[in-house]
Amino acid sequence: MSGSRRDRVATAIARDRLIPIIRGEDTRSAAARLEAIAASGIAVIELTATIPSANDLLTEYAASGPVLGLGSIRSDAEARSAIDAGASFLVTPGVLPAVIERAREADVFVIVGGFTATEIITAWDLGADAVKWFPASIGGPRGLRDLRAPLPHIPLIPTGGVDRTNAEDYLAAGAVALGVGSALGDEREDLSDATREWIALCHKAFPSIAAAVRSPRHP
Repeated sequence: MSGSRRDRVATAIARDRLIPIIRGEDTRSAAARLEAIAASGIAVIELTATIPSANDLLTEYAASGPVLGLGSIRSDAEARSAIDAGASFLVTPGVLPAVIERAREADVFVIVGGFTATEIITAWDLGADAVKWFPASIGGPRGLRDLRAPLPHIPLIPTGGVDRTNAEDYLAAGAVALGVGSALGDEREDLSDATREWIALCHKAFPSIAAAVRSPRHP
């Protein structure tokens, strides 16, 4: 895998161990948030398929700096379109064999959604590069730690309810990275408010989480 796109994504995730997730129903607002997050130096950013013209945003920003991926991928057709648009990684809401196969064929990193031990093991056996443990808020850091005991070889990325108050706890429990979405603001705000809020979050909230991620306690 050395030198591949999957390898570059894995390296970026290992470096920052933080994946901000941009959702929303407005393309311009999503673009403004993407630019604000990228300006903060975050290495990996997930857009979601719920954003109108999400693939167009991928194409426009794919070569601009951060590693961009598309989440909420539910079919082979959506996976193919995202890859063609320039996605470096895909994220699924559940265990979807066709999407995993498409990603592997295209040398694209794939993070597969799963919550139970069976879902996690199945995703890994099918070829997932990592598993998005969602919704993390149900199990919490203790639940993640319990899952990691029998499954230490599977990279888990808790998503859903992750914020500055529990980031270090998830990392201490064995999270390979953190998926952060709802804690970063309300995507329904108008463009100017969203831009101001997200710039503040990128320069205050994100660095505080990233500092915890990079601390010697969590190599």
